[in-house]
Amino acid sequence: MDSIWHTHRPLSFDTPDLPGRCDVAVVGGGLAGISAALELARSGADVVLLERERLGAGASGRNAGFLLGGAARDFLEVSRAQGLPTARLMMALAEENRRKVMALTESSGRDLSYEATGSFFLSVDAAEASHLVEVGEAMRAGGYHVVNVDAAEAGASLPAAGYGPGLFFPEDGQLHPLELLYVLAETACHAGARILEGVSVEELRHEHDGSFLIVSPRGRVRAAAVVLALNAYLGSLVPSARAFVQPVRGQVLATQPLPEVLRAPVYAEWGYRYNRQLPDGTLVVGGYRNAAIDEEVGTELVLNERIQALLDEEARRIHPEARPRHRWCGIMGMTPDALPVVGPMGDGLFLVGGFSGHGVALAPILGEYVAQMVLGVRGIVPPLDPRRFDGGE
Repeated sequence: MDSIWHTHRPLSFDTPDLPGRCDVAVVGGGLAGISAALELARSGADVVLLERERLGAGASGRNAGFLLGGAARDFLEVSRAQGLPTARLMMALAEENRRKVMALTESSGRDLSYEATGSFFLSVDAAEASHLVEVGEAMRAGGYHVVNVDAAEAGASLPAAGYGPGLFFPEDGQLHPLELLYVLAETACHAGARILEGVSVEELRHEHDGSFLIVSPRGRVRAAAVVLALNAYLGSLVPSARAFVQPVRGQVLATQPLPEVLRAPVYAEWGYRYNRQLPDGTLVVGGYRNAAIDEEVGTELVLNERIQALLDEEARRIHPEARPRHRWCGIMGMTPDALPVVGPMGDGLFLVGGFSGHGVALAPILGEYVAQMVLGVRGIVPPLDPRRFDGGE
């Protein structure tokens, strides 16, 4: 059940033999893992990245391609729950991530289908509208650029589709996530990283000498340090991570090309709805997980017919002639506080994931951060330390 992005797979990374040793092994071929491998290779480390399927098979190739600011929860929610410094941290990380993507665009000579459109966060009821007014006030007081808007400014049909006033974030944008991923992978290979697809890690052993032994049906790799960039699947190799990263499904559909109906990406209903329109007019509609919260837990890639029906209705409300042409789902890694995890879980073992639906906005930069932690040039980031949760030691 591939996404619409998966038609873009220009490179294959395969080899019959696994290297017996390396300085650092990265497990997971998404945006975070590849960014970590790139940063490690640039530092001169002998790094091997192992991906069980193809690059971007997980959430990095199944999202909507929104390049947003901040964390999964809005600035005001993070400020209230974790404090203003953490809210500012998440804004700074997203901005650093955006600069990283733009620098990569310039250095690679690729446009990555990036569009500097801004993004809208709209309300669907009076309570959300009031909350978004408060969000805008808090952000402007903090020096951030955000504009109060009516729903019609995001798309002429949206007021009739049930959307109300909200906020416009002019610095956000949208892109093709797998184009970004493959440019990162190509750059990492040129820097010296070895990327291997089709390698399923069955076991990770911490040896008496402090090294790690990675066991796969295709062979074994011994590494001095390991980065697990598995997002929703962190618990598969670190059982204690199941206490703080939960895998949940997100449902998406794409229509035939339509006339312009959306000016920029749209979030609504506390993030449970999200829509965008591609340059060719294709409308991408996702979300409604809140209609089946208990059902949409786990790692199985399966379409939820009830949610897909709601997405059908949503697409037709936005444009009456919308007809779904493609459906898919993806597995997100959600944490209890909706903040990512990045950092050590013991000597030589590092985790990065739990992006809670904001992976494009945070995974590349946090992959770079975790690599710098491995290298000893960056300390832990306390609000994102995986050991902050009970059971995380």
